[in-house]
Amino acid sequence: MGQISLMKVSGVCAILAGILGVAGIVVITVGIPDLKSATGALTYLPILERNKETIAVALWLFVLAPLLAIFAGLGFYQALREGGELMIVAVAMFVIGLLFIITRGFIELATVYGLSTGYAAADAGSATRATLEIVAETFRTLGTLVDLVGEALSAGIGVLLFSLAILRTSVAPKWIGYLGLVVALVLGWLPLLGPALPVFKGIGLIGFFAFIVWIVSMGVVLLRQKSESASAEPSQ
Repeated sequence: MGQISLMKVSGVCAILAGILGVAGIVVITVGIPDLKSATGALTYLPILERNKETIAVALWLFVLAPLLAIFAGLGFYQALREGGELMIVAVAMFVIGLLFIITRGFIELATVYGLSTGYAAADAGSATRATLEIVAETFRTLGTLVDLVGEALSAGIGVLLFSLAILRTSVAPKWIGYLGLVVALVLGWLPLLGPALPVFKGIGLIGFFAFIVWIVSMGVVLLRQKSESASAEPSQ
């Protein structure tokens, strides 16, 4: 019963993680359409201050989604243990990478709650504003780097190894395994080339939505496996 309960909880967490991730994108895209036009702290910080509540909601969603995905990863490991000893590496990299992504969310929340407010209160052209712009740019760069490392670990290694195990076992449909290979490449590895090759800068968003489909599908698999395991038990 303990294993079945873990499967059920992890399946629900996987589906909720996907829903919250999409919700965060929708809030950012619909609620703050001018955020994409921000090219530096001079335009970025005022947008954050004007839309503090909206962007804070989106960022908290981006913190909660990977947190739920961590619990989902425990279920993935439980279901795919027959895939080999590398499943320990898979769940470790998956969890560590998601912790990096959560850290990126907290860095951006600090910018919203602290730097943007201080920037708005400072006099235009003052040394304080200039300093806050430098700090904000540093935080933004740090957040991007932390996110890239997190995605490389969680998707590039974690999802990759989970997906290879799916292809070697009968735990989940093979198409989920192949989709996971795409996620590992498009979300985990190609974005690392973004700083050198601008063509790869926006590819992470495609990988993000592919990851949403992957993790929600895995959540459904865990829930169905629980149901099938229960129905397979002999009646007393």
